[in-house]
Amino acid sequence: MKHIVFAISSLHGGGAERVVSVWASALAERGYRVSVLVYARLENEYPMSEKVEVYPIAASEEECNALPMYKRLSRFRKALKERKPDLVISFLPVVQVYVALASIGLRIPRVETVRNNPWRGELLKTKFEKLWLWCFKSCQALILQSEDQKPFFSKAVQKKSVVIPNPINAFYVENGKTEYNAASHKIVAAGRLAKQKNYKMMIDAVKFVSEEYGDVSLKIYGIGELEEKLNAYIREQGLEDVVRLMGRSNELYNVYKDVDLYVMSSDYEGMPNALAEAMAIGLPCISTDCKTGPRDLINDGENGYLVPCDDAEALAQKIKAIFSMSSEEQRAMGQRAREKVVTYCGEENSLRRLVDLIESL
Repeated sequence: MKHIVFAISSLHGGGAERVVSVWASALAERGYRVSVLVYARLENEYPMSEKVEVYPIAASEEECNALPMYKRLSRFRKALKERKPDLVISFLPVVQVYVALASIGLRIPRVETVRNNPWRGELLKTKFEKLWLWCFKSCQALILQSEDQKPFFSKAVQKKSVVIPNPINAFYVENGKTEYNAASHKIVAAGRLAKQKNYKMMIDAVKFVSEEYGDVSLKIYGIGELEEKLNAYIREQGLEDVVRLMGRSNELYNVYKDVDLYVMSSDYEGMPNALAEAMAIGLPCISTDCKTGPRDLINDGENGYLVPCDDAEALAQKIKAIFSMSSEEQRAMGQRAREKVVTYCGEENSLRRLVDLIESL
């Protein structure tokens, strides 16, 4: 079987890291030799099969941060030369640039990935923009999360692209929601505490809703650079008893079963893992109709609701619409969401497409 190397900054935190943990583990269990290159090992990493080798290029996050760029590049190249993989799959822009440069002359086929809205790429309009775009021109294949991401790329790059939906962890498929209570008004959200997620808009919407539903609550799971500012905004709005930042959790599938509604307020996305996981549980969901991802998952009014970006009043109205449903209506919407996502993002569907790509190169 082929030796596959995944390259990513870490196995802690975001949606891309979660996808690597699922794909790497699933491939290893199917008999592939799988390695994962990371900057350094961190606490609270996503779980990984024992058959996967995780190789850090530095002994700690602090050591990695202190390394000059050329030394990071040298360590990536050394790791690739030692492992001699049949294929390397790179995640996230900075790592993609390192791996593309490190693999020059090594004749290792590269697969690049897009994990966010490419029009909002972190390296665009920087001195690294041309290098990042060159990664896609020089690779053998490109994995997209959505057809909506294709127009960003040239026709030549589009021809070697394939859409592979993010895999849903089996925990979410196996732990479906069974109890729906129209008298309960618990909202949950999950994701990095970052500007992209626009949690301020969500908090504003919940404030509107609290004027009608005095028992409404919102718990936001995630960590990030905006934690202090968001807590300050919650206090400013007098919502300390309504909105809480919960930190990171590895057991959101248990959280989702005990709440009534999932909300996502992002200004842009790639393919939102947390939204897909909440839908897989069978939780009624509302998302902004941002580019790209939510429209692939939610059929507005059928298995959830889509609202305009940065429109707190529109979000509040849809939250009220969910809360005004009977328990059976909420159950029906949640189950339609579950059926759509389990079919589209089920691990077998996602992995089958990935294996087809690997074997074609």
